[in-house]
Amino acid sequence: MGGITRIENAQCMKDADKGIIINDLYWSRASIRDGELSRSKSIQDTALVDFIEMWFDDEDSFWGQTSGSTGIPKKMKIAKADCRASAMATLTYFSLKEGQTALLSMPAQYIAGRMMVVRAIVGGLNLLTTTVSSCPILPNRTLDLTAFTPHQFSNMISTGQFPIPHTMSVVLLGGAPVSRELIDQIPKSSANIYETFGMTETYSHVAIKAIYPSSQSYFEAVPGVNFTVVDQRLKIHAPHINQPDLLTNDRVDLLSDTRFVWIGRFDFVINSGGVKLSPEVLEDKLNPYIEEPFYFYGAPDQTLGQRLVLVMESKENFDMKNLKNILYEHLSKLERPKEIIFVSRMIFTKSGKLDRRRTFLENQSSIQ
Repeated sequence: MGGITRIENAQCMKDADKGIIINDLYWSRASIRDGELSRSKSIQDTALVDFIEMWFDDEDSFWGQTSGSTGIPKKMKIAKADCRASAMATLTYFSLKEGQTALLSMPAQYIAGRMMVVRAIVGGLNLLTTTVSSCPILPNRTLDLTAFTPHQFSNMISTGQFPIPHTMSVVLLGGAPVSRELIDQIPKSSANIYETFGMTETYSHVAIKAIYPSSQSYFEAVPGVNFTVVDQRLKIHAPHINQPDLLTNDRVDLLSDTRFVWIGRFDFVINSGGVKLSPEVLEDKLNPYIEEPFYFYGAPDQTLGQRLVLVMESKENFDMKNLKNILYEHLSKLERPKEIIFVSRMIFTKSGKLDRRRTFLENQSSIQ
C-alpha cells in the first residue's frame, strides 16, 4: 500500500508533517500527495480527505470563514504555521503525547474539526473518526482527546452514548455556551470536561474553563495568550498565532491578564426601550428551572425598538402557569419577556451553534 502502514499501539513518527495516523493507519505525506488516501476509500468523509490533502500540499495557507465573533462573518486566509502554533498550545496545556487518540466528531469543513486534524498531525495522535451527527457514536476504546458542541454532548447524555466503558481523558465543549443545566446532567465519568472559548480568527480555542469533575467560573488562557478589555469587549493578544490585538464582540469581566468571566455577546444584546438586556445572562438565571430548550430574542418593535421574546420548544400539556411563576420569581420586571413563542424545534447551524434568528423567523405561526 505504498506509504500506508498499520500502527500498532498508535506509535508514530516524530516529524509531525511526515504524515497522519487515521484509525490506526499511518499515511505518509508522500502517499497523501500521490492520492492514495482518496483512492483507498477507507475514509468516507470527503471533507476530511480534502482537508488532509490541502494540508499536505505546497501552499502555506488555506481559506476558511470567520465565525462572526469579531464582526460580520467573512472569508479569511488561514496560515498553516498559525494552526500548528495553536495546536501546540492545546497539546501542551493538556499534556497530550504521541500515540494517544483524538476523536474527530465535528465537520472537517469548519475550524473546530480542522483543528482536531491538525492536532493529530502536529502531536502524532491517532485520529479516530466517527459519523458526524448531532449525536455522535463513540468508538468503544480509550479516547484521550474529544471535542463536541454542547448540543451534541447533551444528545449523547440523553441517549446513553456518554459515558463509555473505556477511559475518556479530555472532553472539550465549544461553539456555544455550556449551560448550568447541561453541567448538572453530566453523569459520573472518568473524563475531565472543559468549556472552550475561541473562534476561527484564533484557530480554535484560546481559553479553557474546567466544568467537570471540578468546576471553575472563569476561562483561563492557553500558553502564549493574554487578555485586556476595551469598552467591556475582550481583546485577545496571541502573537504566536499572529493575532497580537484581536478585538472581539464578547463582553467579559477581566480577572487578570490570563483569566476572565464571560458575560455575553455585544451583538446579542437587546435594547428594549433603552434598557439593555443580555440574553445569556437571563438564560443563565432560568436554566436551573426550565427543562425545555429555550432562549431570549430581541424582536423588532415599533415602540420599544426591540421587545424581549422568550422562545421555547413546545411539548404537550405544557404548564404555562408554572412557567410564568418561574419568570416572576427569578427575573426582575424589566427582564421578563413581553411575549412567549413556542417552536417545534431549535435550528442549529452546520457548525453546531443555535441559530437564534432563523429559529425565530421560521416559526412565526407558532406564536401563542
